[in-house]
Amino acid sequence: MESSEKLFEIAHRYDQPLSFLMIDVDDFKIINDTYGHDYGDKVLVLIAEILESNIRHADILARLGGEEFAILMSNTDKEEAYVIAERITEIMKQQEVNCYGRSIKFSVSIGIAQKEQETNTVSELMVFADKALYQVKNKGKGHAFIYKH
Repeated sequence: MESSEKLFEIAHRYDQPLSFLMIDVDDFKIINDTYGHDYGDKVLVLIAEILESNIRHADILARLGGEEFAILMSNTDKEEAYVIAERITEIMKQQEVNCYGRSIKFSVSIGIAQKEQETNTVSELMVFADKALYQVKNKGKGHAFIYKH
């Protein structure tokens, strides 16, 4: 959070775009309940590796807990973030983890929020991204959605 606040302050000071992506593994409880927590953990590790390989070094990736991740992207507006988020959702749908000869397929949903002039903290940005995530989960999982004020 400390690194995120610094990025937020820089973006605010220089009026640069900043986007926050809230990522949730779709139906993760079913994965854990069906295959066990060890395989659920393998899915989470694979997701973290994919996320890390699809962002820039300057972006901040964090696991928020459970099956939720976040990415803070400096110098990235919501349209650019959406393109990246949709690419990530498509990559995830193509992955699998092998479990006792069966393949575990999974998807992620992503809520996106962009720092606006009235946004004062990273926490506010996180709330907006979470609202967008909630909307995409209701519309159909496995995609990205941009928060609209």
